[in-house]
Amino acid sequence: MRFTCSRTRLADALSIVCDVAPQRSAKAVLQNIKLQGQEDGTISLSATDMEIGLTYNMDVENLTDPDCVLLPAARLSGLIRDDWSETVNFVIENQKAEISTKHGKFHLMGSDDSEFPEIPGLGEAEFVEINGDEIVDAVAKTMFAAARSDVRYALNGILISADKDNMDFVASDTHRLSLVKKKIRNSKEIKADAIVIPKGMSTLARLSEGQEGVKIRITPREMIAQTACATLVARLVEGQFPRYKDVIPKDFDKTVTIDRETLAKSLRLAGQVANEETRSLTLSASGGKVTASATGNDAGDAQVEMEAQIEGGDVSISFNFVYLLDVIKVLDGKSITLQLKDRDTPARLDAGDFTHVIMPIKPVKR
Repeated sequence: MRFTCSRTRLADALSIVCDVAPQRSAKAVLQNIKLQGQEDGTISLSATDMEIGLTYNMDVENLTDPDCVLLPAARLSGLIRDDWSETVNFVIENQKAEISTKHGKFHLMGSDDSEFPEIPGLGEAEFVEINGDEIVDAVAKTMFAAARSDVRYALNGILISADKDNMDFVASDTHRLSLVKKKIRNSKEIKADAIVIPKGMSTLARLSEGQEGVKIRITPREMIAQTACATLVARLVEGQFPRYKDVIPKDFDKTVTIDRETLAKSLRLAGQVANEETRSLTLSASGGKVTASATGNDAGDAQVEMEAQIEGGDVSISFNFVYLLDVIKVLDGKSITLQLKDRDTPARLDAGDFTHVIMPIKPVKR
């Protein structure tokens, strides 16, 4: 098999595919990229770690005698990334690849693909379709809230829930919850839920950027997503996701609106002396100002004042300030509005199709 392709485009493709291939594995075959020539004159690059699998298709020039070979992922990616030629030529014969560029010639020993796991495609099954940039946005606003725990395993992923022309993206670690609602194309009125592992969702977001339509199919064991140039298969997390709609509070009588950048700076400043275990920081709203205060036992204490628009009366509530900073990072509006009730009720923040809930904590006393 022979072909020529753009070095930059191949490097970009390999950077995505090689993130899937494990650097170390009990199954040595998984440390390879499967390179396969197609009858339509393109090539596909495939990798899997048995949690997610990815097949990426790209155009090449002058493909002859299409064949298939496994090549070491790290070495192949490193060679293509570090060269600075415009094009790269491949000659593959007897599981050996000769790679030549303007600046060098390299040989990589490959292997037979017979033991490489099969990565399924979307097939003819029913699917929903969603704009790729909407996926990117939804993952950015939910991923940070997913749990990283062995206790409630079903929370160690992002829930995607399709119903009619809507898809909910949800993540929670019980201390906070992020929900993003997106419109989908669902002509078959498919109704399906799946908890997808974080690596699967982050890879999907990376593949989806700039894509007009991403097709998603949910099976009992996996999510299969297809873009214009790639197919991703991601394992599902076992278990039942909590009834997230039931834990989103709705009864509020107070709102606090603060400049987003000012709030972020104030949280970081007061947080310098916060308790290192709880990260507890109290926001007290009164008289057109919000005071962020923290007490860090022997570390001392801090108080930082901000101008704010307060409606409904005075209120004081304590949070893990890092959780609030995480929300600020994924928003781009000039201001943030918190819906509050009292120190024992979760706070809610809404921004367009995004809803975030943060549980209060008891303030640390000196």
